[in-house]
Amino acid sequence: MEIIQLIATTSIIVSGILLVGFLNKRFNLGIEDTSSEFWVGASYKNQVKDSVEKDELIQSLSARVQVLEQLITDPKEQLRREIDRL
Repeated sequence: MEIIQLIATTSIIVSGILLVGFLNKRFNLGIEDTSSEFWVGASYKNQVKDSVEKDELIQSLSARVQVLEQLITDPKEQLRREIDRL
C-alpha cells in the first residue's frame, strides 16, 4: 500500500509541476527564476528587448512633447519665428 501511495503522490506532484509550467508558458506569467541560466529563454530575452524599445520610444516622445510645450508656451511673435525657421 505504501508503494501505491508513493507513486500517487509523485504523480500528483509531477502533474502539478507540468501544469504550472504549461500555464506559465501559455499565459506568460513570468514565474521562472531569471537569475538561473536554465530558465532564461528566448521569451525573457524578448521581454528585455521590448522593454528597451519601449524606454527608447518613451524618451523620444518625451523630447517631442517638450518641443511642443515650448512652441505652445512661447509668445506669438517668437512662435512665428520658430515656425518660419523650421
